Amino acid sequence: MKLKLLIIFLFTSTVIIAQNRFSGGLMPEFSVGYSISERFSIQHKIEYQQAMFDQVEDDLYFDLQQADIQHFLEYKISPTVDVAGGYQSRFEADGFNHHRSIQQVSWISRLIGLRIGYRFRTDQTFSNDESPLFRFRIRAKSQFPLQGLEVDQGEQYLVISNEVIYMTKTQSDDFENRLNAGIGHYFNDNNKLEIGLDWRTDDYLEPGFRNRLWLKASYYLSL
Repeated sequence: MKLKLLIIFLFTSTVIIAQNRFSGGLMPEFSVGYSISERFSIQHKIEYQQAMFDQVEDDLYFDLQQADIQHFLEYKISPTVDVAGGYQSRFEADGFNHHRSIQQVSWISRLIGLRIGYRFRTDQTFSNDESPLFRFRIRAKSQFPLQGLEVDQGEQYLVISNEVIYMTKTQSDDFENRLNAGIGHYFNDNNKLEIGLDWRTDDYLEPGFRNRLWLKASYYLSL
């Protein structure tokens, strides 16, 4: 049943994307985290966007679009609630760079036996040539075991998440939605790999509604 839902999602996404401005490519990311005390931990992440297709250009290519490097300091308030502050550097292919400050709170809840992770994040993006961009983001993410009732070492799982983003800058507002679906492999408590599709839509309030579809591969390492 879960695999059927994933197939339906992929088919529906393809049909809708074909009707709008579309670009896409590959998005590999690597994340490493480690504890520095009982409640404090540090997370580092690097993410690339390797563009491969743009409907406007109607051409296939293989260009590095941007690279993001993030650093977070996290504080565990309770076993199910964390707060964090972070910083991101973005390097774009055209040399236009951004700096971003990030604040977030994340928590875990259970709904009918399903474990759901929530994250509320605010961030502020600064660059030399543009006015600051402010964003408010809420994400829900869950995973579904493909064997048994829990994900055990060496097993696979289905992961689904959705994030809604409101963004504002001088005389401009917009929304973005990010829907993810993929398959994960849980090696052990320190290593896991997730591969799937990251579908991003924006320009809801601007002309030229946009779709971006990324084949995403994420590796998580905990030291």
